[in-house]
Amino acid sequence: MSSVNVTGNKADNQIIDKQTISNSDTSEKIEDGWPAVRKLFVARETGWVSEEFKDVFRYGTGAFFLGFVYGGFPASTWLKQRYIEKSQGESYEHRVHAIRASHNAGIRGLLRYGWRWGWRVAALTTMFQGFNIILAVYRNKVDVFNYVAAAGAAGSMYKIPLGPRGMVAGGIMGSVLGIPVGLSLVSLQALTGENILERFRREKRENIEKMEKELTMGKEFIEKAVTIVEREWEEAEKLLEESQSNTKS
Repeated sequence: MSSVNVTGNKADNQIIDKQTISNSDTSEKIEDGWPAVRKLFVARETGWVSEEFKDVFRYGTGAFFLGFVYGGFPASTWLKQRYIEKSQGESYEHRVHAIRASHNAGIRGLLRYGWRWGWRVAALTTMFQGFNIILAVYRNKVDVFNYVAAAGAAGSMYKIPLGPRGMVAGGIMGSVLGIPVGLSLVSLQALTGENILERFRREKRENIEKMEKELTMGKEFIEKAVTIVEREWEEAEKLLEESQSNTKS
């Protein structure tokens, strides 16, 4: 009996401790500056990376597929048509061989130019969104300046292989392109009634509430299990006492 109660108490204490931690996270004050930025690089209980950078990776993955489709499929069609035009004078053993050769040319074009466009678009999008989130968290504010500065930084980083002049040109071009992008994204967030910082904080609250609910369900399950074990233990003790009294009589 005593061992059962101790086990249940330990489990309850662990759950209460976790609930206390989660409640303290809920009441955590909103920070800005470098302490808030450093938290972006710290893994959370819900995963190996922060929710903000999960969002960056999602944008980068989506941008890669968009760039792959945008650059790959037109190039595939063009190279396939070009191969057919160039191979007009060539002879094939069978019509299937000619069709297969043209399809192979299209596939090569799809992979070559799809990859070339995909990784470039993904790199620019990932850097842009990463810088944008870092600036938003640092300033605790979402506005057009974040997008313009993030686009300038991403353009400058993208042009590193071209040296200082290329970086300056890339930064200027990125900043100019960041103005309409920032205006459109800020306007879109204003229409939805929630900017990226507010969305991240809402998702964090929802994750904490979900964890608390799971912990509560676990506590209730442990309490029921302990009650059942105690009842069965008492019944076993009664049966044992009855068997002992019958033996003595």
